[in-house]
Amino acid sequence: SIFEIDEIPKVPENTCAVHFRGGDFHQWNAKAVLNPEYYINSIDQVKDDVSHFRLFTDDHSLLSFQSVIKKLELEKISYDVGDNSADRSKFINDFSYMTECEYIISSPSTFCISAGFIGKNKRIIHSESWLLDRINHQDKFWIDLHNGGNKDYKIWKRV
Repeated sequence: SIFEIDEIPKVPENTCAVHFRGGDFHQWNAKAVLNPEYYINSIDQVKDDVSHFRLFTDDHSLLSFQSVIKKLELEKISYDVGDNSADRSKFINDFSYMTECEYIISSPSTFCISAGFIGKNKRIIHSESWLLDRINHQDKFWIDLHNGGNKDYKIWKRV
């Protein structure tokens, strides 16, 4: 089955998941494809508290993804890339891994947001510009999140 997890992930302590979404987001809402500055600034916010970053994407062509790799390599910060990048059928492994991270630098993807609800309580970072855009569009989920979220999902930092 496509939903079988290879094994329960062993996520190193103080790991930060970084989720990038491109692909069909370009057609759905170009603003949802978050810019490199959001990711770079978010990494700067947590890099002293995080021992490892794991990058999740199915779109290696994204400027933000490439920019983050360059930053992490330049600063010699520990990172790797999730399983789905090489084999799209491995998305469940990535999802499971994300649920166990202590930090998430999130995209506005339901895949990433759902992982934030499950597993460990997380410190979740969201894009301030995305949040404000969705509030201006009267999007209830983002309005509720702006107003504090709930016990299972709330924003830790806005960048």
